[in-house]
Amino acid sequence: MVKVGVSQRVVNLEKINESRDELDQRWIPFLKKCGLFPVILPNSIDDIDSYLKETQVKGILLTGGNNFSMEALKRVPNLNFNFSEKVDQSPIRDRFELALIDYAIKNGTPLLGICRGMQLLNIYFGGNLRPVSNHTAVRHVVVSESNGEREVNSYHDFGMLDEDIAKEYSVIFRSKDGVIESLKHKKEKIHGIMWHPEREVDSDPKDIKLFKDIFIKV
Repeated sequence: MVKVGVSQRVVNLEKINESRDELDQRWIPFLKKCGLFPVILPNSIDDIDSYLKETQVKGILLTGGNNFSMEALKRVPNLNFNFSEKVDQSPIRDRFELALIDYAIKNGTPLLGICRGMQLLNIYFGGNLRPVSNHTAVRHVVVSESNGEREVNSYHDFGMLDEDIAKEYSVIFRSKDGVIESLKHKKEKIHGIMWHPEREVDSDPKDIKLFKDIFIKV
């Protein structure tokens, strides 16, 4: 099975002065259905090259969760909202995942960003981010010129329109209100989707095929 490194959210427990890495348990059975072997990545890794090579990771998955820190948002060229008072931030996670993107590009490693992960991929290349409405805890249709329509879940308060997307990407899916739902890098093995395949009660065969195409059929 192909080993895929899986990033985690950070949960800060201030009452006991502790920070924890956490991963939705639904990711493991979903990745198993895709024929993938998950390697859980701690946010505290300081030598990414050695860690990923030692664990023989052949792909990287950036999962959802956590708001971006102001440190990460300094990359956003046209930031038009104040994020400084938002909770659930983790500069450590932001730095780690940006370094994972560096690694993927340097080594030609396939990488997929989910929701927050896709937003980070856009920010990495100088793209913009904005608040969006009616995309939290709903289902909606996404449309692609080459892949038709499909229904997906949606759990994000922030997103991107066409003018926000970094020039390095091609848009794959849009929601009917114009919010970008999936993208692909024009040169690198980098993809992003805004929906959460792991949260579906019955895994969508289209999502399983997508993961196999990205991580196995490369």
